[in-house]
Amino acid sequence: MHRVGSEATLVASRSAVSELGRWRKTIARQAWTNLLLIRAAPTEWDVEGRLGSGVTLPLSEVHEAEVAQAIARLDGTELRSLFVAPDACSRAVASLVTDSTGVKAKEVADLAEVDLGLWDGSLLADIAERHPTAVKQWRDDVYSVTPPNGEPAAAARARLCEGIWRTLAKLVDTDPGIGIVLRPLAFDVFRSFLKREPCGFGPGEQGTCIHEWVEIETARLKAERSRIGA
Repeated sequence: MHRVGSEATLVASRSAVSELGRWRKTIARQAWTNLLLIRAAPTEWDVEGRLGSGVTLPLSEVHEAEVAQAIARLDGTELRSLFVAPDACSRAVASLVTDSTGVKAKEVADLAEVDLGLWDGSLLADIAERHPTAVKQWRDDVYSVTPPNGEPAAAARARLCEGIWRTLAKLVDTDPGIGIVLRPLAFDVFRSFLKREPCGFGPGEQGTCIHEWVEIETARLKAERSRIGA
């Protein structure tokens, strides 16, 4: 009986290894992937101009209908999978996408908002009064300043790439249309990486739910994730 169990375990292990190998071959063949980036906003803090990363807040009730209209206008005909950051606002926006497209959402921890450390929960205007130079630099280039006890933007970018790479590696479709729902700063950091553009933080723009299809070369995700030793 013990031998039979061992053989069954060995067969199961070989099957798992074979499945992992198939995933890796799939992602290797998939030179480009279509991503639908969706910014999850606004929360009440977004509306107030208050920075929020460590606190999970729901979608603003006042703006829910507006966001629903924006989501209803998105082109989701090619959408096959939907992955969402682990916070209440992102889940609410993902739910609207599901209602519009029928594609179910899956939460991914590595898609969380950039950690703003001691700035979290503060009004950006108040921080600007105390640290005008640092905030001006951060607004122009989020990579130039890291909030006290916060997450460097470069580390957040690598984390996001790691999470999305692992997500792609588990998909069977060789040319998937993947939706990614992110909070504002994570959205801007990842979008600027994909489009090879500078990344600033314009607080007046962060309270808007927007969406955009972007094509990504998967080799760039693989290279970026290596920055955190993946």
